[in-house]
Amino acid sequence: MSDPKSMLLDPNRVKSFETEWVLEALNFSLRSRTRTESFGEYETTKLKEIDRAGNKLYEAKHSLSGEMYELRVHPVDRFLREEEKEKSTEKALRSYRVVVKLKAQRAETEQMLLPENAFKTDIGEIVTVTPLGDGVPLVDYAIDRHNFTASGDTTK
Repeated sequence: MSDPKSMLLDPNRVKSFETEWVLEALNFSLRSRTRTESFGEYETTKLKEIDRAGNKLYEAKHSLSGEMYELRVHPVDRFLREEEKEKSTEKALRSYRVVVKLKAQRAETEQMLLPENAFKTDIGEIVTVTPLGDGVPLVDYAIDRHNFTASGDTTK
């Protein structure tokens, strides 16, 4: 111990090791944790897609019933002028308003997956709620049956 060099590790004696091997030996896993979000009575379980407009499609579970739904979250920029916010909100609610009209007209809608609820979050996002199922989404139904494009225009 009188020689200070004897206290330092000899770099030739230290063996290199793989970090993954050490973590595996310690039974340590580095799983990336998925962040869940809550919207009203729904807790997200999976982010399914984000479109170019910033709309997010989630798979979510209802906190009381445990049933699974799809939530489409439409951001509404709070820095927009009031008229633009209203326009953005109306666009986000379009599919839900169509469902309300279809049901008022007692239209046959059994084979369609329709939004059954819509609400606004505390920060002004519009959320539409559609049950998970085997039906045809409303947009696809409109395109197939009525020659509408995804933007809502007719193709004829």
